[in-house]
Amino acid sequence: MAVKPSTAIGCAYHVEARNDRRMLVVDCEGCTGDSDLSGARCYEGTLRALCGVGPVEGILLSGYVETEYKGVALDALRGVRALAATLERMAGRDPLGNLDERARREKGRRCQACKSHPATIAGRLRERLEKDLDSFTASLLQHPTVVPPSNPMAECAGCAAETGEDLGVVAREFERLRGQLMYSAFGVVPRGDV
Repeated sequence: MAVKPSTAIGCAYHVEARNDRRMLVVDCEGCTGDSDLSGARCYEGTLRALCGVGPVEGILLSGYVETEYKGVALDALRGVRALAATLERMAGRDPLGNLDERARREKGRRCQACKSHPATIAGRLRERLEKDLDSFTASLLQHPTVVPPSNPMAECAGCAAETGEDLGVVAREFERLRGQLMYSAFGVVPRGDV
C-alpha cells in the first residue's frame, strides 16, 4: 500500500476520481479537531494539501462524517492558493539581483537581516494566509508602505518601492477575491477597505 502524502501539520491526503470528478480527499478520521474548514487547523491542513496537488474539482474531508466542498467554497480556496503563490514569488525576489557577485557578498547579510526584505514580509503574510484569514487581513493592513531601514544602502530605496508595489498587487488580488466571494455567496458587492 502506497504511503499517502501529508501536510506539515499531519493531514494525510490523496487525489482520487469520484463520480467522474478529480477530488482532493483529506483523511480526517484520526484528527482530534473538527473536520470543517471553519476550524483553523482544518483550514490550514486542507489549504496546504490543496497547494500540494494540481487542479481538482472538489475537496472531500473524509472522517466519521464526509464533508464535500465545491463551487464557491472551492473557488475561495483556489483564490487563496493563487494568493499564496503570488506571495511565494514575492518572497523569491532578490533585491540585490542586479549587483555583481562581490557586491552581493558585501551587502547580502545586511540585506537578508532587513525587516523590510521581501522574503521576510511575504513569508510572514503567507504563513498568516495559510493559518487564519483574519490574521492575514490585519497583517496586510499593517504594511501599506514599506519603509527602508534607518541606515540604508543605496539599493534599499528601490527595494522598498518594489516591495511596496508587490504588496499593492497582493492587496488588490485579495480585495478581488473577497469581492468575488461576497458576490457569489451573498450577492453583495463589498466596499474596499484593504
